[in-house]
Amino acid sequence: MDLKADGISPRKRKEKLQREYGGRKATAVSAQQSVQKTANISKYVFRTPNPLYFALPIVLISMLYGLLVDYIESGTVGMTSIYYGLALFLMPAATSLFAATLLDRILGGRLYLRRSAFLCFVSLCAMGPLLLVYLFFGRGLDVDLYITMVFVYAFVIWPRHLFIIATSNSKHLRALFPTITQPVLGFISVHFIFPPDHANMDWALAALFSLIFLCTIVWFLETVKSPMLSDFSADLWENVGHALAHMTERGRKGVAGLERFFQSFSEPLDVYLGVVGFRTIGDEAKKGEGKNGTDKKPLKALMIIPSIHPGPFGIIGGSDLTRKVGERLAGVTENLLMFHGPATHDINIASTSETGKVASTVRNLVRRLEFSERTGRFVRDRGRFHVCTQFFGDNALSVYTSAPEPSDDIDYSTGYMSVLESRLAGASEAVLVDAHNCLEPGAGGVYFGTRRSFEILRKLRGNVARARNSGTEGTRIGVAQDKDFSVDDGLAGAGIQAMVVEAGEQRTAYILYDGNNMVPGLREAVIEAVADLVDEAEVFTSDNHRVNVNFGGYNPVGLLTTTEVIVERSRKTVLAALGDLESVEAGMKCGTVKDLRVFGVENTARLTSIINSSTSVLVKSALATIAVAVLGCTLVMTFIP
Repeated sequence: MDLKADGISPRKRKEKLQREYGGRKATAVSAQQSVQKTANISKYVFRTPNPLYFALPIVLISMLYGLLVDYIESGTVGMTSIYYGLALFLMPAATSLFAATLLDRILGGRLYLRRSAFLCFVSLCAMGPLLLVYLFFGRGLDVDLYITMVFVYAFVIWPRHLFIIATSNSKHLRALFPTITQPVLGFISVHFIFPPDHANMDWALAALFSLIFLCTIVWFLETVKSPMLSDFSADLWENVGHALAHMTERGRKGVAGLERFFQSFSEPLDVYLGVVGFRTIGDEAKKGEGKNGTDKKPLKALMIIPSIHPGPFGIIGGSDLTRKVGERLAGVTENLLMFHGPATHDINIASTSETGKVASTVRNLVRRLEFSERTGRFVRDRGRFHVCTQFFGDNALSVYTSAPEPSDDIDYSTGYMSVLESRLAGASEAVLVDAHNCLEPGAGGVYFGTRRSFEILRKLRGNVARARNSGTEGTRIGVAQDKDFSVDDGLAGAGIQAMVVEAGEQRTAYILYDGNNMVPGLREAVIEAVADLVDEAEVFTSDNHRVNVNFGGYNPVGLLTTTEVIVERSRKTVLAALGDLESVEAGMKCGTVKDLRVFGVENTARLTSIINSSTSVLVKSALATIAVAVLGCTLVMTFIP
């Protein structure tokens, strides 16, 4: 189903979503929009290319400026322009490229050669408009060329200091030295090429111009970071540098710094978690003899449903939860399926070390599993949204999907209430999976107390009651996986996983994608593609924010990889799972992860609001402070004899 071709305008769809999710326009929708707005900032982030890419542009711009200065100085263009281009522009830029990098690294910064080359290129570009202004207006006002060149080089202190503070070193004193390399080298070149009449006075003029621009950029930077400093006692620019390092360099760069920040305001919560384990019949043994404390052989498969949000992005905190928990559960199973439980960004794990608590809780629950050969049918309640339930023994695994209507996360409260409703309907243990399989930008989540929340709970209770008595003896499962994907495809390390559960004569496919939600229509295409292989199928994503490290933040499954590829490889994975069917017993256990440090209630909205308010004043504040600097320098020039 193509929701983009349903004839509903974006405005009406937005209003419909607001009504659907309980009309929480002033709180829930605004909070979701705030998170989305913050994520959209990454659209303006890019990785600077190899420094060699800037070599030719820097040379050409320098020669062009040489022609301009030669024309201003003599009224003609000759060979002298090459000299001006080399001495006045190219030499300071080229020398600064290496000098700034060296100084910054000595002082503990992260200025790489490619960033330094980009900075020199931007600095040169910033000079052009000022030279043109002088060409058309300066000579008529009888402003000396020497003073103009000093002003031009002082001006580039503003963008250079901003760049170094934001990307490399957030301490003003340490950032000062790489900031002034190109301007100081430029002052020296100007001084020797256009010797001033009063050398001491003109050196003082260069220092004064530089001080004016330096003071205004410091004023700008301190103003922008003040909201975060006030609310979180944290340096905005330091965290911007860590975030840029992680997004542009990938790997573990920036992780430690950001996790320290998240830990500083995190709160300990007891978080609900459920596991469903499957062991091959015939593998029974005394508890404690095997690696997983249950069997001599690992479990055939283990489903984990934590009410934890696997964010914020990249590999920071709870992001890439599937891999982090999986590595700590070595020996428990070779087939770990990490589903998305009811949780919003408020339950982002603050640091990677906290994932050890999740793995430890899973191990304890696995040791306590009580297995049964009795498995219920996969029962689906259709409608504007679907609720599905399957019993394993006396325990209920339920699923919610908003598809075909887009939606984001279900909140923790709704998820926990679903457990209570399931128990009231007859389940001993219960857990809810948020399928998280249909998303459009700006789609709201499901919050407790809204109309959709209560509709889910009513439908779920009835569905659990219907599914309770559908059990049958004899269960087989098969598991398969396709890992041949990358983050750039919208899928993290676990790729596509398929688990087929055969209960009696019914075969159900659980198809799990290690990504963050899914483009509208893809779920339906996958289910249709496997309809001839199984009786029931549902599509899930783990909500792994590992894939959100891309530039733009928004990266659901199916956005960067075609529907045809996803559908074809999903079908192959289900076929492989069917070929792996074995008789098993299933066991389900639920518990809580104690004192897990997460972002905390409303802290995500508070953080994103501060970031958005800071970025909203960037342009206006920048223009205001630059105008003050230019005005100050102009006033100084009026007093020069």
